[in-house]
This record gives sequence, structure tokens and C-alpha cells, in this order.
Amino acid sequence: MKTFTRLMHMIVLMVLITTTAWAQVPTTYQCSVRNDSLLTARIYEFDIYLLDNDAVNIFELATFQAGLVVNSGLGNGGVITPSLVAGTSELVAAQRSLNVLFATNCIKLTPRAGPGLGAGTIISSASPGTRVYRIRLTNSVDFGQVSPNFTFNFTPSPYNTVVSAYNQTIALNTVITDSTNHTVTTMNNPILNAPLLAFNVTGTGGYCSGSGLPVGLNGSETGVVYSLLKNAVPLGIEIQGTGNTISFGNQTFGTYTVSAYRKATYITGNMIGTAIIDILLPTAPLVGTITQPACAVATGSVVLSGLPSGNWTINPGAIAGTGTSTTVSGLIAGTYNFTVTNSAGCTSLASLNVL
Repeated sequence: MKTFTRLMHMIVLMVLITTTAWAQVPTTYQCSVRNDSLLTARIYEFDIYLLDNDAVNIFELATFQAGLVVNSGLGNGGVITPSLVAGTSELVAAQRSLNVLFATNCIKLTPRAGPGLGAGTIISSASPGTRVYRIRLTNSVDFGQVSPNFTFNFTPSPYNTVVSAYNQTIALNTVITDSTNHTVTTMNNPILNAPLLAFNVTGTGGYCSGSGLPVGLNGSETGVVYSLLKNAVPLGIEIQGTGNTISFGNQTFGTYTVSAYRKATYITGNMIGTAIIDILLPTAPLVGTITQPACAVATGSVVLSGLPSGNWTINPGAIAGTGTSTTVSGLIAGTYNFTVTNSAGCTSLASLNVL
């Protein structure tokens, strides 16, 4: 009986030790692809991150390898050469991969041998985590106008994704790979080399007072930054595309154009047309025939022409009327000059002196 009791105690103790030991690896983590961008028409880069999502257990990385299957149209008939961007890995030196391959539409990040318990990278629990590496893909021709559409692969063919951690109790290199913890939804995943959508610059017109007229675009793309230029000089005014019309606010006299930049693909371009903003002051009235005061008529008159279309008002005298010319009469001896205000409320410069 004592032997049986002792045996049961040993079994319970072994179960407790085993259970505790196997719990000393992270129960959940995230592996993600992030910060992908097209540097040129033929160079595309992205990051791979590991994040510790276990609030209890330490995630000490033992080994890591990744197989990322890409869109079959990405190469566009060219040869894709992968490389590791120097200085980008946050892993300890002994765990930084020395090689990345590309074959059968798969990016293959190869592993290093585990350095041993206590020598591995402690994976960060602060988002986005610890960067495994930044990988560059260089194509011999322009990438196809497709989204990369990465997916992690978890079978030996074409290449397996495997994550392992050190068990903090028994120092065992333990595979913890869980496909549900791997995501590419964190990617920008843009259509590479896709041209920018072209929209029309709006705002052409004239003003005579105030802060000018609004300049904008009759549409925009999300993910694109639009910049306003005046007389071909950037104003430092940038607006993120919304998928709708956008406005750069009121602008004064000048010729305006808009440039565009899609950060995810580093594609730049110019929008269609220009906005030309003028100051619409009516021309000063032209002085015509002058009739001087005389003995028979004590007041004089002057013919003013070159008046604006529509309703206008001449000053001094607040003389309202229409037409391109008029005669101002009832002028006593003296010196006069006249301005005209058009229907938009814009006032001209003064005419020549009328004596």
C-alpha cells in the first residue's frame, strides 16, 4: 500500500512538472508582414515582425523560418532576386538569417541554428513587435501591375513557415507554429506600378477683394497625397486623398497646379490642367469728350467709356447705370477723376483727371 501511494505521488509530481514545463512557452503570438512599399518600378520591400501576445510566458525565440507565397503575376516575366536589407533585423546576431531565396513564386527566409536558452531574442510584447528582417525584392523588369497578395505557407512545399521558442523550464527548443497567428492583413498590398488616377484641377476664376478663390480637385484617391504648386513652386500644402473632391482652400492671384504621390508605391504624377486666378478689377473709365462750363450753362459734362458689362456705379456721384459709355453732367468747375464699380462689387482704378 505504501509503495502504491508513493507511486501515485510520483505520477502526480511528474504530471505537475511536465505541465508546468510545457507551459513555459508563449501560448499565442503574431507574425505579420508590414511596411511594404515600392521603392522603384523594380524594387519592392517589406518587413516581417514577431509579436508576443502572451501576457504570462516569455517568448524567447529559438528559430524562425518563413515561406511567403506571392502573386504569380508579380514577376511580370522577369527574374526576382530577394535580399536582406542590412541593419534592419532586431534579432540577436546569432539568429539573423543569412539567406533568403526566391523560387516557385515563394520567398524563402532560411533559419539559423538555435543559440540556446538565454541567448535567444526576447520577442517584444509592444506592437508591432520585434522586426525579424526587412526583405527587398528586385525584379529584372518592372513588377506586374498586380497586388503582391502574400500568404504564409505551412507545408514543406514550396517552403514551410516554422516558429520555435525556448521552454524556460526545460530549455527545450519547442515548435509553437500556429497558422492562425500569421497575418498579411497588416500589409499595404498596393497594386504595384499602377498609374495614378487623373483628376482635374478646379478653381479658375477672378476676384477683386477678400482672400481669393478656392482651388481643388474634382476627385481624389485614398492613399495618395496631393500637393499644391503656385507658378510651378510648391506651397507646402498637402492633402490626403479621400476618394472624393478635395480643396486646398482660398488662393490668390496666380497659376496653380497639383502634383500627386502614392506613398505605398512611390508613384508620382501631375493632375490635369491648371487653375488660373485673376484679380478682376474693371478697367478705369476712359475720358472722352469734355464740355466745359460756360456763361449759358454753368456746369460741364464728360463722356466716360470702357465701362463694364452689366450694372455699374460711377463715383463720385453714385451714378448707377448700364452700357459701355455714359455722360456725366452737372459738373461745376474743378478737377475730377472717376471710378466704376461692377456688378460683382469690384472697383476700378481712377480715371485720368477731368479738368
